[in-house]
Amino acid sequence: MATTTKKRTVTEKRMYGVWTPWAEVLCFKCHGPKDKRTGEDVSAYFKANLRGSHDGPGFCTRCGEKIWVDETVAHLTRLRKVLGGDMNQTGGMCSALSIANAADTHYAVVTTESGDDVFIGYYTKEAWDHTGDEAIVCYTIPFTSLEVECAAIQAVLTGAAEVPGAKKVMENGVWL
Repeated sequence: MATTTKKRTVTEKRMYGVWTPWAEVLCFKCHGPKDKRTGEDVSAYFKANLRGSHDGPGFCTRCGEKIWVDETVAHLTRLRKVLGGDMNQTGGMCSALSIANAADTHYAVVTTESGDDVFIGYYTKEAWDHTGDEAIVCYTIPFTSLEVECAAIQAVLTGAAEVPGAKKVMENGVWL
């Protein structure tokens, strides 16, 4: 079955996955049949394998299984598969991917909105660990390809003055 997501076609078969309140993206195997909060049996949800119009191809954060999950979360799991990092909840069921630099002193924090634009914030470790609200600089980059996005994220992680393909939208707390 070929499935088209923004700008690409996916032909492999995937099971449905879920973005959890504890910041994991899980396949049925890793999630299990019971909802951790309510104890409700959620097996039918996974087995229905109904792909919604806002779902995209992603990966289980525990085992790497290919799954369908909300496109914003799926996109972050695809970046995570290439760059590493941790999935984070940023309020409600919103998601972000945080990636530490080599010295573990700064983070690139990546969010996306339905695969339209990728936002990259550059934070000190302390600011991200405590509040997540005090970015040094933020960039936006149009959704193009994982390669372009990964190059931009890596440039941000090194503190580069220029980030290829990205537009600076905030610096030192001031939106530009």
